[in-house]
Amino acid sequence: MIRAALALMLALALARPAMAEIVLNSAKCDRAWEVLSTGVSAFGAVTGRVTPIGVSCAFTNVVVDNPGQYVPDWHIGSALIEGPALDWLALGDGAPTALTLHLRDLRFVVQTGDAQMDYLFAAQARANPVQADVALEWDPAARVLTLDRLDLDFPGDNRISLTARVAGVDLSSTAALQMSATGFAVTEADLSLQTHGLFEAYALMALGPMVLPREGDMDAAAQTLRADLVAMADALPAPTFSDPSRQALRAVIAELPNPSGVLTLALRSEVGVGPARLMGYAMTGVPQTLDAAAPLFDGVAITIGWEPQDAP
Repeated sequence: MIRAALALMLALALARPAMAEIVLNSAKCDRAWEVLSTGVSAFGAVTGRVTPIGVSCAFTNVVVDNPGQYVPDWHIGSALIEGPALDWLALGDGAPTALTLHLRDLRFVVQTGDAQMDYLFAAQARANPVQADVALEWDPAARVLTLDRLDLDFPGDNRISLTARVAGVDLSSTAALQMSATGFAVTEADLSLQTHGLFEAYALMALGPMVLPREGDMDAAAQTLRADLVAMADALPAPTFSDPSRQALRAVIAELPNPSGVLTLALRSEVGVGPARLMGYAMTGVPQTLDAAAPLFDGVAITIGWEPQDAP
């Protein structure tokens, strides 16, 4: 009996640090959820479950209930957050030098107020989830924020990948972060967008009513719009945009409203592209022509590619 009691006491003693770590991480995840849900609540009411996983935090069954009819609610099956930025966010400890986020089963569910249609829209959304992975790193000494990975995997053969490097970012304090919001500059960015219905699913219905007339010959209106877009592509300034880049844009425009292929974009600028470039237009207003916007492209090289593909 004594031997069994001693064995139990030893087991509890050995387990105590692990139990304490679990309790600490649970508190950290609760605090992280409080901070994040409070921030997101600006869009709508937030609900979800908190689950500590090792030194990471998982938030499951997350719903952001955006107010108003026909405004999609956000549903997330799970959001796993890890990295030093998690401790910085939840506990105020350390520095936000790295953050990794994995979103699974992200869905946008339209609420109409009609019980039948709401049920059908929810069922439709469950069959079309989006998966997302994000990895960020911050170098405090260089004040550089690096987006190592932003991958969005949509239903079907559709995906978006983005990497970027942003200078002038200071996350050491709230005041420094606020200053960075006006002083940052993107020096590198690489985007790859594969669309086989992605444009139609997420952009067409939003853009169409803005650029097409309410009545008349829609095919003719679309052709006129494509011609206007080609003229804009041809007028893009050199050397920021090369002839092959303008040719790629013309090829994409020719396929609208049903482009099928891979669009790539690479941006390089030693000075960077950020809010500082827009300061000159604070008094004069938004430039109305490409010539007036020419200063925005100084020292910037943008390479665009288009690889047409047959729809799968």
